[in-house]
Amino acid sequence: MFIAPPTIEELHASPLSKFITFAANDCGYSGSFTKIFVTAVHPFFLKAKSEASKEDNPNWHQAKIGPFADEYWKAAKKEISTWEGMGAWDVVEHEDDMNVINGTWAFNCKQFPNGIVKKFKVCFVLMEISSWKE
Repeated sequence: MFIAPPTIEELHASPLSKFITFAANDCGYSGSFTKIFVTAVHPFFLKAKSEASKEDNPNWHQAKIGPFADEYWKAAKKEISTWEGMGAWDVVEHEDDMNVINGTWAFNCKQFPNGIVKKFKVCFVLMEISSWKE
């Protein structure tokens, strides 16, 4: 049985609207009810937003073979040199007694509302340390 989700207008007229508006204002938010509801409240809207932005957030394999592979590669090199410039790590040859921390890449294509690419953002994120060699 299909149950249609409520419209923004129906939600805005509900008691939930007052609670969301109050909580948002209490946190210093000054935007509209619709914007905060669509961007931060309802999981179906968040899921839709996530699905719509998949092309803007490729994984490693998609980024390296996609239409913006060169741009993502340049941004990734910049990210690594930034970390190295801050002295975050030293690049050394791997030895068996070393602890290696895994990492992953996060890619994002920032665009203006009209679809023109603003910039390519790449972040290298260290993963949780699952085990250390004694």
